[in-house]
Amino acid sequence: MKKKLHILFLCGWYPSKVFETNGDFIERHAVAVAKKYKVTVFHIVSNPNSKKKLEIISELKNGVQSHIAYINASKNPFLKIYLFLIAFLKLLKKESEFDVVHLNELYPFGIFSLYLKWIQKIPFVITEHSTSYLTNSRFPFFQRQITRLVLKNSARFCPVSYNLGKTIFQKFNIHVPDTIVPNVVNTDLFYPKFETLECFTMLHISSMKNEHKNISGLLKTVSEFSKNYANFKLILLGESSAKYKKEAADLGLTSKIEFMNHIPHEEVPNLINKASIFLLFSNFENLPCVILESFSCGIPVISTDVGGIKEFFPSDFGKLIQPKDTTQLLNALLVFKDISFSNEKKIKMHEFVKNTCGEEQVSRLFDEVYQNALP
Repeated sequence: MKKKLHILFLCGWYPSKVFETNGDFIERHAVAVAKKYKVTVFHIVSNPNSKKKLEIISELKNGVQSHIAYINASKNPFLKIYLFLIAFLKLLKKESEFDVVHLNELYPFGIFSLYLKWIQKIPFVITEHSTSYLTNSRFPFFQRQITRLVLKNSARFCPVSYNLGKTIFQKFNIHVPDTIVPNVVNTDLFYPKFETLECFTMLHISSMKNEHKNISGLLKTVSEFSKNYANFKLILLGESSAKYKKEAADLGLTSKIEFMNHIPHEEVPNLINKASIFLLFSNFENLPCVILESFSCGIPVISTDVGGIKEFFPSDFGKLIQPKDTTQLLNALLVFKDISFSNEKKIKMHEFVKNTCGEEQVSRLFDEVYQNALP
C-alpha cells in the first residue's frame, strides 16, 4: 500500500486577499492532489495595505491547508528579499515533515526549493504555467543561473503543455526529465446543461490585458460581424472589462455588449452554458483553463493557435486561427453562427476533458510524478 504522502505546494502565485484570483489554476491543482494526499500550501505576497511587517493567515479549504504570509510592500529589493526570507522561515514553523515539495514558480520561489532539498533532503518537482517564457522577455543573468540550477536539481519538470516545456528548455539551454500535466478542470462543476439560446451569444473571459488578449482586435472584428448579422450579443467577463466601454461605443457596439466584473469561479459554468461560442483572440498564451472549461460544458471555441492550446484542442471542437488575423476570426464567426452542436457532441467534449484534464486524471499523473521523485 502506498504511503499517504505530505506534499508542500510552494507557490509564487496563489489566491489571496491581495489578489483574489491570482494563481487559481494552481489552487485547482492542489485540490486535485488533495483528493489522494495531504497537501499544504505556502505562499508569500506583498500587501500594500498591511500595517504589520508580517502576517500569516492559515485556512483549510477543499482539503488543502494553506498558510499565506503577507509582508509589507517595499520598493527596496534588499528589504523585500529579507522579508521574503523571514516569512519563509516562519512558514516552515507552521508545518514540517514534507515528503515532496511541489514548486509552482521557477524563480524566485525555486530558491526555497533548493534550500529544502539541500538542507532538509526533500526532493522537489516543478509545475510551471507562466506565459512570460513565451514572450520575447529577456531574463537577467542571475535569474537565468538560478532557473537553470532549480531545473537541474528537480526530480521532475511538469509544464502544463509541451510547447511551454520546449520553450523553457530552449531559453535556458537545458533539458531535464519532464512530464506534461495539464491544467485541471472540475468536470463535476463544468458540464453541459443543453441551454436553448435566444441569440448567437459570444463569450470572452480573461484578464482583459490588451497586449495579451487583444481585446481591441476582438471588438473590431465583432463590429464587422455586426454588419453581416444582427441577432447576437457579446459578453466580456473580466475585472477591468468596463475600460473597453468607450472603444465599444465608438464601434457602435454599446447595445450588443455586456460588460461583467469578476464573478466567483463556481458561477462561471452557468455563464459558459449560456454561450453559443467562446472567443479567445490572444497574441500569446500557454494553456488557458477557460478553453478546457468551455469544452467541458460542450461549448465550441474559436481561439488563436498560440502556445500549447492546440495540444488539447480537437479539430472538431472549434476553430484555431492565426493571431491578429481579424479576417480569419470574422470568417469563423460567420460559420459558427449557423452551427449548433448536438447533445451527443457536447457529451463527447465533456468526456474528452474529463479523461485528459479532469481531477482524477491530473491526480493520477501527479501521483506517478511524486512516487518517482521519492529517494
